[in-house]
Amino acid sequence: MYEATEKQQKLACGQYVLAVLAALLQGAAVPPLPAGLTWPQVYALAKAHALECMVLAGVEPQLQAEPELLAAWRRRRDLDTVQTLTQISEQQRVLAAFSQAGIPVLRVKGSALRALYPRPEYRQMSDIDLVVRAENADRACALLRTLGYQQKPTKHPEQKDAEFALPPYMGLEVHTNLLAPHEKRAAYYQQQDIWAKARQEPGLPGVYCLRPEDEYLYQLAHFLKHYESAGIGLRQVLDLYLCWQAWGSRMDAAYLGRECEKMQITTARTTMEQLAQYCFGKPAARPSAAVLHMQQECILSGVYGTAELWRQREIEAAQHTGQKGWKLRYFCQRLFPPVEYLRVRYPRLHRCPWLYPFYWLCRLLDFGSWKKNFRTEIAQLKNADRRG
Repeated sequence: MYEATEKQQKLACGQYVLAVLAALLQGAAVPPLPAGLTWPQVYALAKAHALECMVLAGVEPQLQAEPELLAAWRRRRDLDTVQTLTQISEQQRVLAAFSQAGIPVLRVKGSALRALYPRPEYRQMSDIDLVVRAENADRACALLRTLGYQQKPTKHPEQKDAEFALPPYMGLEVHTNLLAPHEKRAAYYQQQDIWAKARQEPGLPGVYCLRPEDEYLYQLAHFLKHYESAGIGLRQVLDLYLCWQAWGSRMDAAYLGRECEKMQITTARTTMEQLAQYCFGKPAARPSAAVLHMQQECILSGVYGTAELWRQREIEAAQHTGQKGWKLRYFCQRLFPPVEYLRVRYPRLHRCPWLYPFYWLCRLLDFGSWKKNFRTEIAQLKNADRRG
């Protein structure tokens, strides 16, 4: 996926960023930049993981010899800080409107975790995630439009999820469940009432958050959703670490164990928790090979993964079927993807499914959109053969 030297540089840079973040969290001295790395590399990696505000807080005193980069990094921090303040203000306005309209709403993900960070702008996020009951989805969307939000075209309307924007800084997503129906662990959430596990927040009737145990379980499931698909970044590892630091001693361990068994993530949970401690805490033992592998993939992934890693996962899944001709079937699927994939790229298929063959052909003829990945994909297939 990467040239060897580029991969080694990214991994070394990732290790330094982790050391900076760990020093900030533990109140220790931030280490100097290691030999062989440059500050532009550190900035690029911090930005790829949506951690530039927190990393700058640690390394700013060392950047005096890089005035142009320091100025650019500070501008980026200032923009992120403005976005954070806008999100906090808008979230209060939106939740108050939901409460007044009598629409129960559940805060999850970044908006529920931001308070765990040393400073709110350290938990950067592009949007706010809210969950409503399916029967209230249309009312919730209508309410947001009255508040000035612009609804974006829906990629998967059958899921009743909706995306909204209030330029220049606000994004907001409305969901009707914690995981979409097609996702691997969706059945766990479909078989229970998440609202029965929520608790009302003080001051705003009808505004809820999950109990610490259930928010933590959701963070684990959300982490794995992305990690198993296209990868996930260091910010989400930091989320897990801060959740455990804040809630670990008061969460019901037996309940967590039972629910992880139901989701079949017990082994993965152990690896994720060990990774979080290895990256940001004081690990009690030498990390396992699984932890080191997950850390490497997280460093190389960025916030929500890469196309290269997604293709690698798809190739591995095809290879692990053990069937003859798996490469041919893989290429057929890539050349003629299912309609769900094409709907994302060609939203008109939602209204005109009979155009499916036409858009297949359009995608094949749009050589410019996929030729840059062709050589990488061929190399990945050859590597899979060697490993096999």
